[in-house]
Amino acid sequence: MNENENRCVIPNKDNLDNYVLDTNVLEVLAKDVELIKHCTYFIKKGHCYYITDVQGREIVGVPDRTGDYRNNEAWRRPESADAMLSLIELLDIRSISCIASFRWNFTILDGSMRELENTGMRVKMFESIHNLNKRYISDAQIAEAAIYHDCLLLTNDRRLQKKVTDFFPGRAFSLVDYFNTAN
Repeated sequence: MNENENRCVIPNKDNLDNYVLDTNVLEVLAKDVELIKHCTYFIKKGHCYYITDVQGREIVGVPDRTGDYRNNEAWRRPESADAMLSLIELLDIRSISCIASFRWNFTILDGSMRELENTGMRVKMFESIHNLNKRYISDAQIAEAAIYHDCLLLTNDRRLQKKVTDFFPGRAFSLVDYFNTAN
């Protein structure tokens, strides 16, 4: 794995077992000691796990989806936040860059965010997931990051999994499928 000058890493593209974990997968893993043990075993076999700043914000309760920053309820931290933060440390889940949403106060200029190109399959996938609906911007950012970094996406969100595999077959899996097929 190569470190760039910021806190994000560039996954080793020669490793075919690089996975970006959606927030819903982090929540499931954080609550299940047996699944964590399986992940620890897979890490020893070369699997690497990644997240983006999107998941980091979701874990600490930043209201990306609602965009209603005046609503105190939107800033609520998930109950499993501490467990997810511990999981990130335990499994050495590293951060990779994602595209900037260009929303006020959510674009970070430290190299952890980048601009989306104008054309290409990733752009089409991003647009299909986002669908001009702010509710799906985080999903689109996470999926785009997985594809950009040549990682597989682990998500329990069936809509997101279908959208990714429509454009990039075999690049998104549910957590159950991952555990059933991982070696």
